[in-house]
Parts: sequence; C-alpha cells; structure tokens
Amino acid sequence: MPRTRYWGRENFFLRERLYTERGNRRGQYLFVRRVLFEEQTAYQHILVVEAEGWGRVLLLAVIIQLTTSDEFIYHEMMVHPAMHWYRTQSGVWPATVLCIGGGDGGVLREVARYPVHAMYMQEIDERVIYASRMYLPKVSNGAFADRRLRGGPARCIGDGDAFVRSARSGSIDVLIVDSTDPMRSSVSLFSGDFHKHAARILSPGGVYVRQAGSPMLQPKELPEMLRALRPLFPAVDVYFPSVPTYYGGVFAIVVASQDAKARPLGIAPLVSRRLKYLTNERLLADRVPPKFLQKALR
Repeated sequence: MPRTRYWGRENFFLRERLYTERGNRRGQYLFVRRVLFEEQTAYQHILVVEAEGWGRVLLLAVIIQLTTSDEFIYHEMMVHPAMHWYRTQSGVWPATVLCIGGGDGGVLREVARYPVHAMYMQEIDERVIYASRMYLPKVSNGAFADRRLRGGPARCIGDGDAFVRSARSGSIDVLIVDSTDPMRSSVSLFSGDFHKHAARILSPGGVYVRQAGSPMLQPKELPEMLRALRPLFPAVDVYFPSVPTYYGGVFAIVVASQDAKARPLGIAPLVSRRLKYLTNERLLADRVPPKFLQKALR
C-alpha cells in the first residue's frame, strides 16, 4: 500500500486514504484496503482498488467511475429507459445498439438482457477493458464473450468519435455514450458536431442516451447539453437517479429521440424482475426533476 503519493494538487494517497476529486474545496476519500491494478496509459491513469464499504472501485485520471457496491444504478438507468423508449415508439426491441466508451462492460451487460441482433462498442483505451475484465469481472458478467458483440473485445477498441462520424446513416437503433466527463480523450464526444452525427446514424425512432454529470457540482453541463440536443431531437428527457458513489447528489442522464411519441411508462416484467434498482415507479419518479433544477431545464 503506497503511504503517500500525489497526482497533481487535488488527488493523492495519504497513508491508506485515497483523496479524489478535491476541486472547489469539495471532494471525497476512500479507505483503501489494497491496490489491485495501476497503469498510466497513453490516454489516462487507470486505478482499481478495493475500498472499505464500496467494494472494488475503478478510477480513471483518479476520478471514480464506478464501485461494485452501486454501479447497477447507473448502468440500469443508462440502458433500460432508452431500450423501452425505442420499443414504445417502434413496437419492437432495438436490433442494433452502439456503446461509446463503457470499457468496464456494465452497459453491455444490461444491453445483453434484450433480444438485440448486434452490439457494437468503441472504447478508446484497451487497458480499461483489460483491467475491468481482470479485476471487475462481475460488472460485465460475461458480456464481452457474448456472440452478439460484433468482433469480440478486440474489435471494441477504437475512437468512438471517428466511429460515429463514419457510420452509415440510420444504422443504429440505440446509441449510448458512456464516457468520462470531458477530458483529453473524451472532449470531442461532447461537441455539437458529435451530436449531429449521433442524430444522423440513428434509425427512425432511434434513441440517444448519455450521462450529463452532477447538476450540483457541474451546473453548466446539463443546460449546455440540452441546448445542443433540442434542435436535433424533438423529444429530450432527463432522468435523475441518485448514485451514492457520485457524491454530488442526483445525477443526470439524458435520453433523446427523433420520434416524439409517448415515453415508456414501465419496464417489461421479464426485464424488471432481474434488475436491482429500476422499477415501473422508479422509471417515472426519476423523470421528475428536483424543484431547484426545473428552471435550468427550460
């Protein structure tokens, strides 16, 4: 166990405590039992630790991405509302799903619950996939070996921005962007040009979903994303799950579609009974913004 280690001024080990995300006089720390994996890649610093009370934790650039104690909340909300949006509007389940980022495999795990024909993935850093499969295997739960994942794990490695730009128009039913917050390797995924290509490659009734950070700690991110998406998509909704790992309180997940038909009112029973967070009631409740956010969403 490293006793003292610094990654810039904001993130560091001090004895067994890992302090992270300490900007603006706020932050959190983990009581680390052991370090399982650490590597600096061409894109980012990857760290997997085992932490008291949280289980195993994946950090990228010393920012917490998931913990095994509650990752199911985030991943269920990133996938199931979008899949049911598509079915409500099209009458069938999506056939093709593309995930940009998501190298931990949690999104693929949830998508694999559906009768999709093809799953595609583009994760820019192959070592995220390696570390996750090696030290966080329950997160993907075998999804990387699913025969519907086109090309297997080896074909999942690539630049998501370039992949979307070159994809055929109308070829994707559901596009899920499971990226980090904007940083060196993911800034392009937040650009207006990327959103335009996302809209282009979606099939009729197709659905676009992505995380929009913590409205409390990142107050500009969600309004900026809504301003960028509303001219492109007639239907744009925001879900507000509470994920304990993301210490800013409610978290924002944006779902957009070019088909403005009715939103889903429930989760299919065959799916819902295998979930740990999402219920019919939760699906509706998480669409209701806290009062203090309602003005920002207009």
